Amino acid sequence: MRSKPTILVALLLAAFLVNLDTTLVNVALPAMVRELHATTTQLQWVVDSFNLVFAALLLTFGSLRPRLLIHGHTTLTENFTAEAVPGLQAALTQLHGEVLDGIRGGRALPDILAGASLPAVLREHPTAVVPYLVTRDHFTERLYHQRTGYWQPDLRGLEPATGAEHAAALDLLAAGREQQFAAAAATLISQGDHAVALQTIIEPGLLRHPASTTLAGLRATALHRLMEACQQLDPFKFLIYADLADAEIGPVQ
Repeated sequence: MRSKPTILVALLLAAFLVNLDTTLVNVALPAMVRELHATTTQLQWVVDSFNLVFAALLLTFGSLRPRLLIHGHTTLTENFTAEAVPGLQAALTQLHGEVLDGIRGGRALPDILAGASLPAVLREHPTAVVPYLVTRDHFTERLYHQRTGYWQPDLRGLEPATGAEHAAALDLLAAGREQQFAAAAATLISQGDHAVALQTIIEPGLLRHPASTTLAGLRATALHRLMEACQQLDPFKFLIYADLADAEIGPVQ
């Protein structure tokens, strides 16, 4: 069992690193004013956007506990530049309004995400396109959860069901046959709906039929397809899917 002083030191170090990251952004603000002529409103957006995305991803990495750290990922290190800040700020401002409009209209989060908003202002700021694409879904999810609470328009949260209960309900539709789960999952994967196949069919199917090698194989296929889809524009989800797939990811040079 770890000693209390060791745990305290680890917690203090983690808190220090969190504050250090935020401080780095604030230290850069004067340079943004000099070099980019940023206004007070734009500076506030820079700080708020950083904190919003940072907070959304902090819990993700904490639960992931990655065994290996990816260094030098091109999307993060080469495309998040000072030149991208004005366009990113403008695009996120528009996205912010669109998400709030969607919430007021009673739209569910998956429907808002499916809209894949691409603000026209990005045409004037090509350097902000990739940073925006990397940030968009995380920004949307964080804002949505901040503003909607526990009860969702699609009834999620009203009467929470366990994974086992959900799997049992699907098993009734499948007449207790793992082949039905496998056939549905294979069809979804062939259509490119890898996340839907994994979350709504394969995982519940494995809860009911844990010895199924067919479902296990389809799970591996879905995870690897999701890794491929996220590798360039969402390294955070890429790491999660890689961890679920028990894939060994080497450092990127």
